[in-house]
Amino acid sequence: RNARELEEVMTRNARLGLPVRAWMSCDWVAVDEEQQAPGEYEAAYTRLMRAEPGSFFGDCLAERRVDLCESARVILLFNLDLDAEGEQKLCNGSLGLVVGEPTREEVAQALEAKLADLDQTVEGLREQASAAGAEEAAREALLGRVAYYDSYRTRLFKWVSNDPSGGGESLRHGGCWRSPSTLPKVRFDNGRELVILPVLLQSEVVGQGVCYRLQVPLRPAWAITIHK
Repeated sequence: RNARELEEVMTRNARLGLPVRAWMSCDWVAVDEEQQAPGEYEAAYTRLMRAEPGSFFGDCLAERRVDLCESARVILLFNLDLDAEGEQKLCNGSLGLVVGEPTREEVAQALEAKLADLDQTVEGLREQASAAGAEEAAREALLGRVAYYDSYRTRLFKWVSNDPSGGGESLRHGGCWRSPSTLPKVRFDNGRELVILPVLLQSEVVGQGVCYRLQVPLRPAWAITIHK
């Protein structure tokens, strides 16, 4: 039903001259080289990058390509704001409606705010990691989170400004097809309206490494009912 409903909305929007956008994910892996036998790096990389059912990329809720248009009913796949009061929270499962595209200025403001937030988070984690008396295991865990946020920050800026339609390296960086610096704007059922930036999803495969996907955390939701 989701595919049929989305196609109907897209067809109507095409008649009205409203664009249909496609956002491509940025996918990559980090092989745990210490766990690999000599000469096994490429094999481990191939295993991590596979997209068959049962793998991270095959089963990831945030799909490799996300097609959306104005008036599309969507579901949020990631916790964006759990600190808001009451019904104003935005969490995995929140429903909303795509209300169009933000201006370039709105996109720039959203990106700037997110990058500043990531910088603040990384600074705080580094301070914790260097604190006197921190145990080695705790420091390693904190530095692992620093690496995660550093990677997110670097690839986020590239993803937003990139056009993946050029193929090759451009396709690997992800972003909005033929429309760089374009993001969806969603009005959620609780009344909040937000420019949706991509989020970084990850999954560790023990003994192999870590898989990453950077993508807008949305998908069509006409046929979805949420029970909380």
